[in-house]
Amino acid sequence: MYKKEERPYHIDYTFVPRELLESNIKMTVGEYNDWIDASDHMPLVVSI
Repeated sequence: MYKKEERPYHIDYTFVPRELLESNIKMTVGEYNDWIDASDHMPLVVSI
C-alpha cells in the first residue's frame, strides 16, 4: 500500500479453469525490490 514494503495490502487474483487445477501449474510473485519503482503491485505470473 502506497509503495511501503511493510504495508503489503494489495491483493491480486488469477483465475484458472477448473480442469487445469490438477495439472502442473507454477505461480510466482515478483520481488518488491525489483518492481517497486514501477508499481506498488508485484507481477503475478502463472505458468500453465
